[in-house]
Amino acid sequence: MISCETTVETFEKFTREGEKILLGKPLSVTVNPGNQRAEFVVEINSDPKINAINISWTEPDGTLRSHDIDYTRTKDGNETLIFELDDISEGTRSFVFTSLSDSGLKSLKLEVNEAIYGPIYQSGLLPRQVVSTMWSSSHVTFSLSNSFPNTVTSTELIYEDASGSTQKITIDNSTESVNIESYNRDKKVLVKSLHRPSPNAIDTFLTNISQEVSYPDTFTLDRTLWQLVSLNNDIPSSLSVWGPINELSYCWDGDPTTWGAYIGETKPVHFTIDLGLDKPLQLKRFYWPGFPVNRNEEIKDYQIWGISDITDADTTVDAGTDLVGWETEMESKGWVKLLEGTRPQADDTYSAEITNKTKVKYIRVVPLNNQASGNMLWGDLSFDAYF
Repeated sequence: MISCETTVETFEKFTREGEKILLGKPLSVTVNPGNQRAEFVVEINSDPKINAINISWTEPDGTLRSHDIDYTRTKDGNETLIFELDDISEGTRSFVFTSLSDSGLKSLKLEVNEAIYGPIYQSGLLPRQVVSTMWSSSHVTFSLSNSFPNTVTSTELIYEDASGSTQKITIDNSTESVNIESYNRDKKVLVKSLHRPSPNAIDTFLTNISQEVSYPDTFTLDRTLWQLVSLNNDIPSSLSVWGPINELSYCWDGDPTTWGAYIGETKPVHFTIDLGLDKPLQLKRFYWPGFPVNRNEEIKDYQIWGISDITDADTTVDAGTDLVGWETEMESKGWVKLLEGTRPQADDTYSAEITNKTKVKYIRVVPLNNQASGNMLWGDLSFDAYF
């Protein structure tokens, strides 16, 4: 024969000290963690005798912390009590909740575990990274990584502007790049990110660790700002009537399948470009990518001259008949020979360092020979400049 336990055995633990009237315990608790603090959302039982909630937990050193949170019922049925507590040690805490009444009644306990954050968590956070910087004549562009922790909520660029004042730009996660127009290039840009450790966290944490980004020494000139300048004896803008290569601007359009051309002349010729700079800069390197042309139509020997102001910079000597005299006149007008060289085959990429420290806003390109024919062709031109 078998039988069930008696009801006395089932409820023995509640009647050891005699019968008691118990309050309804909290129905549920949500803990929204923060920086050594938390917000608690307690769903209170409809028991009308409840007028306080006790919360307790044990600190890492064994200290028991306990708070009674007063509560005044405003309606029949279940209600929600929201409160915050500070000075909670970082780490996973076990919070115990009990309903209380004025007459000393208590409910059964409800226990909730939750991680609390603080300096240890903050010390390990890393910022979203700046992966590249690019200069233009008017600003510097900072490009940011698209790969970063999902706890990042935003990123800050902190820098010093040209007047010496500290500035901060806040960048949201969807932004991939940001421009800075006024800056002190001798100072570094600090990159920090804000992290929210969980979706329901009430605090964000700014990274202690910063990425320090230096401004580069050089930048590539923006060729979209270049303009052809027509000085005396310069090659005209419209150069030929065959193919797609009848405009001198093709020399800097970024397309290797188009290029500038000059038909039927064997003497040295030149053309002048306004680099679109708001101030004169020292050029660092000249780039001449390869382009697909006939071997007997490529330019090999060349000169590049520079000047900061083209007022009264015109020349009258014909470079084709008197190159030495033309060079002398160029120097008398303020032009400086920045580079003279010979490039390899036209379909080979070529570059040359410019060691002359003269700062310029305009350049004059001088093709000096074209091999065998009277046709002169050259591909895209590009320059790096020092800031």
